[in-house]
Amino acid sequence: MVLPLLLFVVAVLVRLLPIKNVMLAGRIQFFGSDAYYHMRRIVYSWAHFPDVLDFDPYINFPDGARSIWTPLFDWCIAALFWPLFEHIGQRQLELLASLIPPLLGGFTVVALYFLARKHFGLGVALVAGLVLSVLPGHFYYSQVGYVDHHCAVAWVTTLLLGAGMTALDTICRGPNGIRETLPSALSLGSALALSLLVWPGALLHVGLVEVGLLTLLLSRPRRDDAVLTAGTLAVIHATAFGIVAPFSIGSAWAQWSDFSPVVLTNFQPWFFASAALFCLICAWVWKEKPSLGGSIPLRSVSAAGIGLAIVALCSLLWPTLFDGVIEAWAWLSKTDSFQSMVSESESLFGAAGAFGIAEATAHLSWFFLAVPVALVGVAIGASRRDNRAAVFLYLWWTLCLCLVTVLQRRFMNSSAVAVALLLALALHGVYELCSRYRAGLPARFLIRAVLLVATLGVLYPALGVYLPFVSDLSRTDNRVLLRGSLHEWHAMGETARWLRQNTPRTSGWLDPTRQPEYGIVSPWDIGHVIEYVARRPTSSDNFGDDIGARNFLLVQEYYGSGESRAVQILDQLQARYVVVPFFDSFLIDRPGRASMYRTLYEHDGSEFVPRDDRAEGRVPASQRHRLVYEYANRKPGGEVHSVFKVFEYVRGARIVGRAAPGAEIRASLAVMTAGQRLFLYETRAAAGPDGRYRLRVPYANSPGRSAVDTDTHYVLQCAGEQIEIAIEEAEVRRGAVVHGPNLCLDPR
Repeated sequence: MVLPLLLFVVAVLVRLLPIKNVMLAGRIQFFGSDAYYHMRRIVYSWAHFPDVLDFDPYINFPDGARSIWTPLFDWCIAALFWPLFEHIGQRQLELLASLIPPLLGGFTVVALYFLARKHFGLGVALVAGLVLSVLPGHFYYSQVGYVDHHCAVAWVTTLLLGAGMTALDTICRGPNGIRETLPSALSLGSALALSLLVWPGALLHVGLVEVGLLTLLLSRPRRDDAVLTAGTLAVIHATAFGIVAPFSIGSAWAQWSDFSPVVLTNFQPWFFASAALFCLICAWVWKEKPSLGGSIPLRSVSAAGIGLAIVALCSLLWPTLFDGVIEAWAWLSKTDSFQSMVSESESLFGAAGAFGIAEATAHLSWFFLAVPVALVGVAIGASRRDNRAAVFLYLWWTLCLCLVTVLQRRFMNSSAVAVALLLALALHGVYELCSRYRAGLPARFLIRAVLLVATLGVLYPALGVYLPFVSDLSRTDNRVLLRGSLHEWHAMGETARWLRQNTPRTSGWLDPTRQPEYGIVSPWDIGHVIEYVARRPTSSDNFGDDIGARNFLLVQEYYGSGESRAVQILDQLQARYVVVPFFDSFLIDRPGRASMYRTLYEHDGSEFVPRDDRAEGRVPASQRHRLVYEYANRKPGGEVHSVFKVFEYVRGARIVGRAAPGAEIRASLAVMTAGQRLFLYETRAAAGPDGRYRLRVPYANSPGRSAVDTDTHYVLQCAGEQIEIAIEEAEVRRGAVVHGPNLCLDPR
């Protein structure tokens, strides 16, 4: 047990390298937005143990929704630390939860070690474990602070692969009865169910094992072996059905069909129950009807008939059965608008729409490019092995996972496990081949040295991922350089903390029976941070249109529309604050010149006037949005770069006064942000035929709970005439009519 323990320690230490990037100024900065919603559910179950947060009024506000993630991962973490509920606070819980991913990463390395040692030998197991310990494709999802169910997916799917290989190997060794295959059958059935309970998307992994089981069933040379195999497969699927059914039967979703495989629905228990029934009928038919089970072709034809009959009967009983197939394909192929925007759904070779191999080599090493050749080489050697059924299942698993990873890079988490083992097998094969011609001890030593250098060369791009973290750990001033996206995560957290401390508290954060008073409109990809750190509900978040297509599209429309339509959307969504980032990648369509996104971010809600002062080129000011917070960085040259801006949606004070018909009245107000950035809010209106002008302004001249300061008066101008006026906060909030000064009434 010394070797697996050492591998576990190495894997955990590697995954703890970014610890300084997670623990910042006494706070825990989780890696990735999804981790924040996982923490929300962990905190809820921790405080209300053993309950889980099913329906959440803080997502898809004001309607609320159910999270598409299964609760098992979050509930297990809450259960693990629940005994400490009376002794630690939320901050300590966050720290403990951030350490779970490295532990799961270590468990995955150990699981791969035992799988490889059982089927390929000690040398292959050791190399595979070491490679997986440092392979960034797996490190990324199991590093400290990445509190996400994907850090558990690689572990449970590695257990699934190991259970599948063991079951196939046990069946192929020709046991005398089903009792001998029962332990491996129960293990595989449990692994199938566990994989789906951790992540319904693991249906892909389950499907790969199912193909292997079906292939084995239809390729058994003797009828008695085929009958016994069918019985064993029935036990496997009955076990999986018994575990998964209580968590999924009758589960209803507003956004998904009753048989959608994307979430836990009736699909999973139906699949396992149908598979168990199929295997039982096959076993009975082949045993009682020798004419249908006497040969492989006859058994294949009869199995196809039985399978089609079951599917046809089920489609009559449940007409919506195949709606889930369409939904699953839309998710996997990224044909829906939201999935095409998710970074995890990008191609491994086509990140940001441009083809390149840098992403693949950095996360899965140069060896990933040689996977097809290595698969062929291992397959040739496997044909002569006693456990070839198990080996071919692994090869099939690796081939499909690598292909789907090219389509969606989120699968590199589990494909990294397969690639690490394949690299170890390739090195072992090359070593064995070279040793046949140079069998002496010096030659073997030289071969090993050459292979070690080659391995380091192959892993070189991947090992470069860790250099910044090592550099941070070696610093003695405790200062951490926020590199790449870490700047953005930090800015998100600071913005959310400001919202929590400076906006009215909303009900129901830990009580889903209470309806929050208002919501926040924000880019969908920072919604989870706001829900957890700010403790405010959002209309659209990282779940995208998976929990509410209506809200997702309304938020998209808000950022792309003008203010007249935008205020209607905010009223519909019961929103009070709007977050505007420096990036527009969260929008399906690029925002236009007069869109709310560009008006608020580029012009701070002020009127935009082209340099030539063309009336047709002007963009009117926002009359009901006021800047209340800005997170900005000051560049070396002194220029201020705004990362996030928060605007409050207000009724706005209405200034009404007399002026000559057609006279243009301009209002301006100097505004200073907390980052010492000064801008001028400007708006204008023309007096009507009745001789009155009407201006609506969102800022007050009295101090309020805001991170910006305003001048003491608005300046109203008309044809060189200039008068100051002060607006009270109460007037802005209730939309009061304020009597403005008379302007431009002098005939001269």
